[in-house]
Amino acid sequence: MRRIPAGMILMAAALMLGACGSPAGPAPTPTATEGEAPAEAPPSPRTDPSNVVPAKDLRPGDTVAGLTVTEVSYYEEQPESGTFGAVVSFAGEVTVTGRYVHQPLENEFSGGEVCMDVDSSTEDRLPRLEGDNRSLWFCFTNRDEAAAYLAPDGIGEATVVIDDYTIDYRPTETWNRATLVKVVDVRYALPWTKHVTLTIEGQKETRTFRLAYHPILPFAAYVPPDWGYEIISEDNRVGVRFLPPDGLGVVEIFSFREGTPREEAEAAAAKMLEGYRSAPVDPPPWALAAFEAEDPQGKRAFLRTGERKGQYFLVFSRLENLEAADGWDATIGAVLREWRWLGTGESLQ
Repeated sequence: MRRIPAGMILMAAALMLGACGSPAGPAPTPTATEGEAPAEAPPSPRTDPSNVVPAKDLRPGDTVAGLTVTEVSYYEEQPESGTFGAVVSFAGEVTVTGRYVHQPLENEFSGGEVCMDVDSSTEDRLPRLEGDNRSLWFCFTNRDEAAAYLAPDGIGEATVVIDDYTIDYRPTETWNRATLVKVVDVRYALPWTKHVTLTIEGQKETRTFRLAYHPILPFAAYVPPDWGYEIISEDNRVGVRFLPPDGLGVVEIFSFREGTPREEAEAAAAKMLEGYRSAPVDPPPWALAAFEAEDPQGKRAFLRTGERKGQYFLVFSRLENLEAADGWDATIGAVLREWRWLGTGESLQ
């Protein structure tokens, strides 16, 4: 069967209307009756040159950052303070780059979701609402497809094409959403678990380590699965404190914020060695300096300082149980060997 061109269908419909006696020429414009105010015309769709817009002004049909508004839900919580809630949906494909994260199942609210933190190079491609100061991230609505194409289960860097972007700004456990259309590329993928080989007392052992990751840290590290950890954020540095079980010891890794002078980083390193008898030792290839230390009880500690792209960092480890020295050294060596800088996938080596 031959398809009829759309133009011919329209022309045939017009001829049929004419044959049925429809009047020629444009239809008359309705006018208001006497004493009745003319109806207000609906506002015309607008195009915002900025990607940051007030939610209360948005209407379906508006265009923001090249995307078309399809739905708007807006309410004021506390008008006197300007507090509001809004859900705004958009149509249109857009390409963004960032870090994807397969949320662990144990996460109370977002467990099982596949989400993406949008990086600064592409964040202005997505609309934002005035007053919404959250970091820019979203979760994929088609999470099975996202999990399959952004593999393996863990974290990584990716460039993706999305559609149906929705801003969900409400005082509840919710997040922005988007549909994954296409994965352009995936880089520096780090799975949540990894097999790591250690040599303890001359014998090679393969163990499963888990990835310790937090979005405020510039690095991630694989550690034994029974190590607890806590994130530390201070004025001039961010870091992580690892806590092996049974009081075996402690490992602290800090990265100083961009612009922190070397003298300040060195002063922080010296403070960590207060109360120890310390001496410099040959540093590993990645380190600026290294120190071996011992406290009055004979417990050993090591401190290493380094620099990457103008930012200083330090690694401090202290052994509490002297009988576990060989296994401790091998474990610390594996943790440092499997260290990765986020965004580039580089190791310390």
